[in-house]
Amino acid sequence: MTTGNATPVEIAAITAVISGLLAEEGEARREEEPVGTSAWQRSQRALRGTLQPGPGRWVD
Repeated sequence: MTTGNATPVEIAAITAVISGLLAEEGEARREEEPVGTSAWQRSQRALRGTLQPGPGRWVD
């Protein structure tokens, strides 16, 4: 094995392989994102309740 003597073609090949692997990893991570409420949305639930209409319901 030689070191420090990579040709432009070899550098291009390695760059293409690494770029492809990174693109695949990025796509896999996007597919794994959970669907639903975020932590931010869950933390806000306790701050407010639903308003119930009716006589005397909105009085402090």
